[in-house]
Amino acid sequence: MKVERYIFGSFRGYATLAASPGVSADDERLLESEIYSFGQTYDPGFYESLPTSAPFFTTNLPQARRALTCVAKGRRDDAGRPTLLFITVVLSRGDWDGVLLGDVAMLMKSASLWTWPGGSELAAVELADTPSAAIISRAQVPRVLGLISQLERDVIAQRSTVIRESPYCYKDARAIEMLIPPAQRSRITTAFRTLSPRMAANLICLAREADDDCPTVAIAEGAHNSHYAKALLEAGLASGVVPTALIRGYRW
Repeated sequence: MKVERYIFGSFRGYATLAASPGVSADDERLLESEIYSFGQTYDPGFYESLPTSAPFFTTNLPQARRALTCVAKGRRDDAGRPTLLFITVVLSRGDWDGVLLGDVAMLMKSASLWTWPGGSELAAVELADTPSAAIISRAQVPRVLGLISQLERDVIAQRSTVIRESPYCYKDARAIEMLIPPAQRSRITTAFRTLSPRMAANLICLAREADDDCPTVAIAEGAHNSHYAKALLEAGLASGVVPTALIRGYRW
């Protein structure tokens, strides 16, 4: 599984710092646009949280590819202020759907993808084609089903689903990425712990440090589950099993 990489961060202002050969200039422009809409903060608590709770977001790229961007702590700028470092990995949607099964953790725990010693030279990385064997905890299931139901309704209505970190967490965001049917994945993206609601993602989970005046949706667990959510439940999700066969063949 070939994974291309892209680095964006602060060096006398935010800019592209490095890209592997498979990332085109058009890809860079799309990724830069997403990154600029992520938001900014100087809240020290946000920067301290990055090593243990990294924000991430997904982006669909031309030629049937999908990107995952993780946010880390960058170097301080010329004025001594903290900055963010955005590291993006890009792979074919075939590998995303067929190998990862939508599980972003398979990428996030691969240290070779996120290592960047500096400099403009950057190589693609080859990863083993190891399928995800993820499960979802039973305690998560009602929360995740309510969220996937709301996302489905909002996608049909052509609006973003905006929620806030707490009660939602990384495990919930990871689960949603796994539960998006491949037939819909080309038009659905997610963002976890973003600082702004203005990203182009369909599901936006705001970080605790984001402005409090950002409007969010209240989701009632179990009360308004969609047909897809009910099908997931019946196919084994109630016991934590991710029903991959159902997900692969489902269309909203």
